[in-house]
Amino acid sequence: MRPASHSSRYEVDGLPLAQILDEDTVARTGLIKIDVEGAEHIVLAYIAALIPRLHPRCERLVELTPAGRSPGATIAALLAPFLHKGFRGFVIPNPYDPPDVVAFLAHPRRLAPLVEPITAQTDVLLTREAGRLTA
Repeated sequence: MRPASHSSRYEVDGLPLAQILDEDTVARTGLIKIDVEGAEHIVLAYIAALIPRLHPRCERLVELTPAGRSPGATIAALLAPFLHKGFRGFVIPNPYDPPDVVAFLAHPRRLAPLVEPITAQTDVLLTREAGRLTA
């Protein structure tokens, strides 16, 4: 199906991850990718509640969109439930232009620790395994 224009809007039903996956699947999950175009504050609250049920090495990859944050909200506040549980944030390069992808693949870089302010859409890896990323 093709949208009538680039501004078409579709609504779909959704459920929190914990209502979709059974307990065994939640406990074995190694990576959760979150790309919700500005609704990070809602989804990350649900994911934070799952921390005790997830494997200790489970990582989260989240696309943060500054425009979608509540006024006055900071990245630190948004990520606080994870940071207080031993997670660290790292910026993941996500080039979209083909020449940038080729350059990135040819010359991979170490991941940079997350620092504020984030002024553009940024992909962030939340991990407890920071040692393997910074060594």
